Amino acid sequence: MSETILSIRNISKSFFGVGVLFDVSVDFAQGEVHALVGENGAGKSTLIKIIGGALQQDSGEIILNGNSVVHKTPIDAQRHGISVIHQELTIFPNLSGAENIYLGREPTSLGLISKKQLIAKAAEVIETLKPGLSVNTPVGMLSPAEREIIQIARALSYDAKVIIMDEPTAALSSSEVTNLFNVVRLLRQKHVTVIYITHRLEELAVIADKVTVLKDGRIIGTLQKEELSTSSIVFMMTGKQAHELYYKKTCEIGQEVLRIEHLSKDNSFNDISFSLRGGEILGITGLVGAQKTELVRAIFGLDRFQSGQVYFEGRSISIKRVSQSIGLGMGFVPEERQSQILFLSMTVQENLTLGILKAFSRFGYLLFSIAKKIASQYIAQFNIKPSDPSKRMKTLSGGNQQKVAIARWVPLKPKLLILDEPTRGVDVGARREIYEMISNIAQEGNSIIFVSSDVTEVVNVCDRVLVMSDGKLCASFSTGEFDEKEVMKAISGVNQ
Repeated sequence: MSETILSIRNISKSFFGVGVLFDVSVDFAQGEVHALVGENGAGKSTLIKIIGGALQQDSGEIILNGNSVVHKTPIDAQRHGISVIHQELTIFPNLSGAENIYLGREPTSLGLISKKQLIAKAAEVIETLKPGLSVNTPVGMLSPAEREIIQIARALSYDAKVIIMDEPTAALSSSEVTNLFNVVRLLRQKHVTVIYITHRLEELAVIADKVTVLKDGRIIGTLQKEELSTSSIVFMMTGKQAHELYYKKTCEIGQEVLRIEHLSKDNSFNDISFSLRGGEILGITGLVGAQKTELVRAIFGLDRFQSGQVYFEGRSISIKRVSQSIGLGMGFVPEERQSQILFLSMTVQENLTLGILKAFSRFGYLLFSIAKKIASQYIAQFNIKPSDPSKRMKTLSGGNQQKVAIARWVPLKPKLLILDEPTRGVDVGARREIYEMISNIAQEGNSIIFVSSDVTEVVNVCDRVLVMSDGKLCASFSTGEFDEKEVMKAISGVNQ
């Protein structure tokens, strides 16, 4: 058994009298990958902020190497050998890898920063993680996985003994995930403890030595590696079996709504053709980098394509502005919801009603009492929490933010709704509610394009599935003709 390096003992935390963590205790062993999982609101973020010094607990203690420690700031935690790598990368894209790694701690000579020493020190750290990765390159020019490695190198430069990784694979392709896992295994060999937070439960059996489940601010239990299975983790998190997490109604399929013929865009996708009917949910899947997002952005009019034709309700259309797409009856929820469709500093009510200002304007004035009534209707319909329409969007969990992103299109009654990775960063409980929203929208006779790299959800939610690779359509499955194994075979077959 590895020696315990970090112990959390009876940690509790409340905000404004509302409990978030209740008497949480958990041990982390030296050199293990210990995952923390739970639905949004389970308390994971609060716990890692306390460990990392961004928050202080109301009661309980942190024991590091047998000694009780107090972290009043993240700097305190770093001095004790604990570093946090946040989901939103805290790097400066215009600076080099070396400058990011030693920012604020640059080696000096005669009172000036020594570029030579800086590069040498950074290269020494990087060499242990990914030999050959340039520390001179601006970080903004690196891949997402390489930027993650720069952050890990920065943590190691503080002589970190515990590294907390918050959703490290959220923006990575499958090959990049594999490379990152190799780096995590290197950390394990260096006897560094990794606390690993993820919504991708399928990763846990591959990389985790232990999994601790939180629910409603309490520890439900810890599973050892030999006990790990997605079904057991899901049950501990939600009290439901894995198959209960999906939702799909049988919808009546109507007339053709969308037809794509030989659509191509230079250096992106090539010769894509398919059709979509009313009430149908069409899944588009494939590995990250398959150009799925680029295709649906072109269909909606966000990007231009070079050749091919789009037909909507039987008419050939040429979209030059997004307002044309919306006017025709299209809606689009992008993958990057926080930066591309939601206004985080505004309220839930404002986000839900921005597209329908005419519905509550009278003689040039906005009647906010009507806006509140409309917003409250959609909050109740889609179980958006908290239910207060005056709450700021940034205070909502990822799952509830996504519900708002989808719900804001409903009053516009789109005949076609395009959803790009609609459950990315969403916990398993909120996912089912999003699947139910999507199915209910389709049942009204509307068409859905459901883009996802998660094959399991595509198979369980969609009527038909298209598989893309390197910008090409490589497989198509009709209703009743596919299961997860068949779709996975199509994806892996193009990469052999």
